[in-house]
Amino acid sequence: MGITDVTDVHERVLALERRVAGHLDASLTELGAAHPELAEAARRLVKTDTSTPNPYRLLGSCVLGALGESPEHAIPLLAASRIWWVGAETYDDVADGEFDAVATGMSVAQAATVSAACIGVVPLAVAERSLLPEGFVMQWAREYVVGTLEAAEGQTADIASGSGPMTWAAVMKVYVGKTGAAYGRDAALAARLAGADGEAVRGWRALGRIFGVLRQLVNDGKRESAESNEDLINGTRTLLLAVAAEIADRDGELDRFLALRDNAMSKASARRALGDYLASPDVVNSYNSRVRLLERQLTSLLKALAPPTQYRDYVRWMATSSADAACLSADGVGGVA
Repeated sequence: MGITDVTDVHERVLALERRVAGHLDASLTELGAAHPELAEAARRLVKTDTSTPNPYRLLGSCVLGALGESPEHAIPLLAASRIWWVGAETYDDVADGEFDAVATGMSVAQAATVSAACIGVVPLAVAERSLLPEGFVMQWAREYVVGTLEAAEGQTADIASGSGPMTWAAVMKVYVGKTGAAYGRDAALAARLAGADGEAVRGWRALGRIFGVLRQLVNDGKRESAESNEDLINGTRTLLLAVAAEIADRDGELDRFLALRDNAMSKASARRALGDYLASPDVVNSYNSRVRLLERQLTSLLKALAPPTQYRDYVRWMATSSADAACLSADGVGGVA
């Protein structure tokens, strides 16, 4: 399944950003009639959000296009998804002590409250204020409830990751929840909007989850040096660490590896040593092969779910560009071509 030139589709997808922003702003204005403080605070979080433009977060429009529908019909879905992501990222910043109260003009306590609303109920308010097919809002609500619970489960497991098993399967379950669930939700909702049957919806949800994992791996690869790597300091179970642990287990060095990982949480010298191990050719090559396997799984699903179109090519491009950025170079840094 080769990749063709997707420049034209890329520009069309990015052009939706402004319309998504407009739809979200109009929804917050309507919400403000009854809940002015909440709506204004949510608008401030959106205004200071630096994650846009981001074509990868517009996956729902591409799914609609791949299924022969107008991508513009996904604008309400994308608006709800954007406010959900704003809430999730704000909540993360609050939890990590990185929330910028000066830039947003609100206290940390206020941000915690507003971000929880943006994750839980504001997306449903966007749905109620959008012109959608009869009965679809109930499907929307169900997808959001399930997806948000899965994301919360994954995030909870991620925070408590110091005591969990260090295997690819166990850590993948965390990734599918904390990041994959949101992309899976958007892909499934778009498929439902296009009239897909239950089996196809499940297929698109699975595709979105794999895509979300790839996007998380891209984020993982942007870390600083081993000494300042927050994942190593926090003891976070990453998929890179899971690969390294499995290799250490194969070589009879698992206890030593786990001890090094524990020491890395408090000692810079241990983080440097662990960073050197994670950048070793054996670990890098094994990790990259797993990333490419995820890309192939996504591609196989895409081929089964959608006929050949420019938008299917574009989803394929998004998967490949994500895998390219997620793969590690010889020095353990992400973003090889």
